Amino acid sequence: VRWIRALGNTIYDKDGRPLRMSGICLDITRRKLTEEALHQRGEDLARAQEVGNIGSWRLDTRKNVLTWSDENHRIFGIPKDKPMTYETFLSRVHPEDRDYVDTRWKAALTGEPYDIEHRLLVDGQVKWVREKAYLEFDKDGSLIGGFGITQDITDRKKAEEEIKNLALFPSENPYPILRVSSDGVIMHSNPPGLVLLKKWDLTVYQKAPAQWRTLCKKALHSRQTVAMEVELEGRTISLAMVPVAESGYVNLYGRDITVEKQAQKALQESHANMEKQVEKRTMELAQTVAALQNEAQIRTLAEEQLRERSRTLDAFFAHSLTPLVILDRNFNFIRVNKAYAEACERDINEFAGHNHFAFYPHEENQHIFEEVIRTKTAYQAIARPFSFPDHPEWGTTYWDWSLVPIQSEAGEVEFLVFALEDVTEATTSRIALAESEQRFRLLAESIEDVFWMSTPGIGKMIYVSPAYEKIWGRSRESLYENPRSFLEGVHPKDRDRMNLGLQRHAQGLWDFEYRIVRPDGNVRWVRDRGFPIRNEQGQLFLMCGVASDITVRRQAEEKLRANQKALRSLTAELSVMEERERRAIAVDLHDSVGQILAFAARELEMLRRTQEGEAGTVLDEVRAYLDQAIRETRTLSFDLSPSALYDLGLEAALEDLAERLFKDKGIQCSWNRNGQPALLEVPIRTLLYRSVRELLINIVKHAQARHVEISLEHVEDHFKITVQDDGRGFDMADLYWRGSKPQGFGLLSIRERLRHLGGRFQMQSSDGNGTTITLITPISLTDANGGKNQ
Repeated sequence: VRWIRALGNTIYDKDGRPLRMSGICLDITRRKLTEEALHQRGEDLARAQEVGNIGSWRLDTRKNVLTWSDENHRIFGIPKDKPMTYETFLSRVHPEDRDYVDTRWKAALTGEPYDIEHRLLVDGQVKWVREKAYLEFDKDGSLIGGFGITQDITDRKKAEEEIKNLALFPSENPYPILRVSSDGVIMHSNPPGLVLLKKWDLTVYQKAPAQWRTLCKKALHSRQTVAMEVELEGRTISLAMVPVAESGYVNLYGRDITVEKQAQKALQESHANMEKQVEKRTMELAQTVAALQNEAQIRTLAEEQLRERSRTLDAFFAHSLTPLVILDRNFNFIRVNKAYAEACERDINEFAGHNHFAFYPHEENQHIFEEVIRTKTAYQAIARPFSFPDHPEWGTTYWDWSLVPIQSEAGEVEFLVFALEDVTEATTSRIALAESEQRFRLLAESIEDVFWMSTPGIGKMIYVSPAYEKIWGRSRESLYENPRSFLEGVHPKDRDRMNLGLQRHAQGLWDFEYRIVRPDGNVRWVRDRGFPIRNEQGQLFLMCGVASDITVRRQAEEKLRANQKALRSLTAELSVMEERERRAIAVDLHDSVGQILAFAARELEMLRRTQEGEAGTVLDEVRAYLDQAIRETRTLSFDLSPSALYDLGLEAALEDLAERLFKDKGIQCSWNRNGQPALLEVPIRTLLYRSVRELLINIVKHAQARHVEISLEHVEDHFKITVQDDGRGFDMADLYWRGSKPQGFGLLSIRERLRHLGGRFQMQSSDGNGTTITLITPISLTDANGGKNQ
């Protein structure tokens, strides 16, 4: 599919009537594809801002336009239809930070950097944002526009606050706390941090590990916290690297996250161990009262351990980013975490006491839950479609979810753990991609032309449409297995040319017409066109193209060339016969009529000598008429067959012709000759002479010229004559018709005669600028009828 833009223009005569219409068609496919790509990039930018919590704005003071992105409106909690002013923006800034923000903005208007962090007050909630602006000024220092970003850093501020509180007592902190200078030297460590240093055989005042130094430099450069994880004595420690830019060092705060990662497994193990301990202690209490106190102490200790582990698991459950649900065996909600409630857009307290399928009825899913209870086997679903009854506007969503049965000691399922993940966006994209590929294949496989894709040069053939097998009569699999098998189907006379053409294919160039030989011996012509696909760096990585069967067109062209050859041969024969007749008539005029007139003139002269008076006067008048008849007979004989053309050649004949025509008109004629004289065949020589004669007569009659220049040029296998005058010229739009009277019939006749002999007719003229006409013919009729000029 191509995009075309068509432009047309109508030319009118002096009376306002249309003469003709000209136009041009432009291929704007590349522009249309670029516009679609820009639209897609705009959508990608909006999604990227939403994911990164980064909004943007652009100011154009010359047009008085301030534009906010969708994410910027969301961060500030300002509707998109509300007029944007500086006061509107300042109203969302926290009251305690407004003076600071206003001062920094006014300073930015004088050229100072604008990169600040401050609070917002949106719908009663406090947000932290980082703002950065790039302002543009003209030569006079006046603001002309700018661009800025707004990043929601509330979560980062909360994390930094927690780390700050935790770092108040580093010596008592059970986790590693270290300080590293900007050049990577360990400046300080608390006792747990020394254990971490021991792992790398390091002490305070030595260089930190290379990975630490890299991350510390990153934190100082970006002025933002960087996190990493390390393994220490079987524990997983999270290290938060907090930059203190003004002091030139980085504080590393450690936190044990082993429990969070192993919480679910620990909970299951603790339940099992607790049940065994309780059973064991109960049996021991029944056997002996003496051991009661000892067993009570052991049970109390075990219960405390269970509560501690339960608290850990509870924290993991409540704060996990994965939506989690605990159901009883009848699918009633026991507990849900915050992530699940937010995914359903319900309050977390709404679920207790309700059945899962009362909220979200789904017959197929209910059957799966029942099977998990019956078989006591966990179940996992991948990208399963689901619609929320209380949120029809969400449409169909897709979820990965798992259902794990938890059994009692007796082997009965007591409750179910239900975990979900929203994969709607990825699944929708995957489905859309599959549908797009299906549409592409349907289109490619339905057209009669061959659509192909390959890597450049003799690379890998990625795709060939089924039309290949219809046109080539060969299997597509052979191309997939061996791309060079393409050359096996090329006609032997075209194979070397196509082999060299593959070098252009490797450069992203491919446009050829060549013959192919089908396995049944049938020869067909193909037009094969390709275009390059490049990556963002401009590197060629894919070639796509279309190959069309043009056999019918080539056969029509061959037939047309044969007809043209026959027509040219016939035209040449007609020209020879016409010239032969002209010479015969000229000879007859000269040898018969001319001789008779000359004899009559001589006899009349002898009679005049014997007459006087009135009779002598009459004889003088008769003699004058007879002389005029003799001159016109000679002129007619010359025009019919100029002897100079056959005796001295074309150039001499043209010089003689120009001298006779311009002698009494005061027109000067100059000559230019280029190359060796050409030995023209008689039909071509005669046609050129008569064509130039017609042009010179037109100049005498119509041009009002003072000077004419005639150029003769022998160029390889062509002969060219150019006739240029400095006359009044004419509007070429009036060449064919002016009102109802035909114009330029002689010029059209010259053009058609040249075309039939394989020649060309070129003309340039305009009012007041003279006329230039060029006649081009082959040297011989052999060239015109199928020689190297074909």
